[in-house]
Amino acid sequence: TISAVDKVSDWCWDYERELKERDIEKSQLATIRRDASLLRDATQTFRALCSSKYMEAERSRLAFVNGVAGSGKSHLFGQEASHFANEAKPVVLVLCQRLNDEEPWSQLAKLLQLVGKPADVLLGALDAAGEATGTRTLLLIDAINEGPGSRFWQSHILSVIGKLRGYRYIACVMSCRSEYFPVAVPPSLSSKTPVFEVRGFETAEEQINAARVFLDRRGISRPSTPWLAPEFINPLFLRSVCIALERDKKSEFPAGLSGTRKILSYYLDSIGRNIDAIEGSFVPLSSVVKKSVVAIANKMVTEREDFLTLSEVGRVLDRQFQSLRPKSEPSWLQVFLSNGI
Repeated sequence: TISAVDKVSDWCWDYERELKERDIEKSQLATIRRDASLLRDATQTFRALCSSKYMEAERSRLAFVNGVAGSGKSHLFGQEASHFANEAKPVVLVLCQRLNDEEPWSQLAKLLQLVGKPADVLLGALDAAGEATGTRTLLLIDAINEGPGSRFWQSHILSVIGKLRGYRYIACVMSCRSEYFPVAVPPSLSSKTPVFEVRGFETAEEQINAARVFLDRRGISRPSTPWLAPEFINPLFLRSVCIALERDKKSEFPAGLSGTRKILSYYLDSIGRNIDAIEGSFVPLSSVVKKSVVAIANKMVTEREDFLTLSEVGRVLDRQFQSLRPKSEPSWLQVFLSNGI
C-alpha cells in the first residue's frame, strides 16, 4: 500500500541523515528512496485507474455515450463494430433509426434472423458466443433518441438493462444525443452508470484536419470555400454532402456551392434523384422532397419543439406526397429514413 511505501521512504530518509557523507549506504538508501517514490506514483496511478469510470464500465458491462449532433458517436460505434468483426469477435450493432414501437427484444430477434425467439434465447446465444471466443459479445445500441425515440426507451430501458445483467459475457453500450439523454435515460440509471461524452473535433485545427482526411479518403477535391465555414467542419453535414457528390459521381464540389442553404439544397436534390431512381417515378420527386423537409421544419416551429414524433412526420409526408404511393417501402416515412433524411 501507499502508506507502507511512505513508511519505508521516511525510514530511509531518517537513517540516511545519520550516515556520513561518503558512506556507501547513503547512496544505496538514496536509490531505495527514489525507487520507493516511483513505486508510490505507480500505485497511485493504478489506484486511480481501478476507481475510474472506465473500470466501472468494465465491471458493470454497461456504459452510455452522449454528445451533440454530428460529434461522431455513430462513427465511433461503427468503427468499433468493424474492429471487433475484423478480429472475429462477436458484436451486434443496432441502429435505432431502423426500429419501431414494437417491443425491443422481438425487434432484436428480427435483426438476428431469429424471429419469434424469446429474449432469454437471444441473450443466451450472444452470451455463449462471447464465452466461446474468450471475450464478451459487444452489443452496441446507437442513437436511442432516433427511431421510436427517447420516450420509447424511457419506458423500456430499465427492463432491457435488467435482462442484460444476467449474462456475464455480454457488454452493452448505448449512445444518445445529449439533449435527449435525460429523457431517454432515467436519473436512477444514469447516476449509477458510467457516461462518456463524445465532443468530436473541438479546435479549428482538429476540424480542418478531419475534413481534409475525410475528403481525401473519398477521393473528393477540397472545396475552395474557406475551411472554417461551419458546413465543412461538422462531421455529419460533411458526410451528407460527400454522399450526395458520390451519388452524382462527382469528385469535386460544383462551382458556387457555398453556404449552408445551397449545400443543403444540393444534398436534398441528390436524395430526390436517388429516390426517383429507386421508385421509378414518372413524377420528379426532388421538389416534393424539399417541400416535405420545409413542411417538417415549419411544423416544428409551429409546435415550438425541436423534434416531431414519427407519426406526426408520417402525416406531414402523406400530405405532401398526396396520392403518390411509394414502391420501395411501406410508407414515405420509411423512404426518407432509408435514404438518410
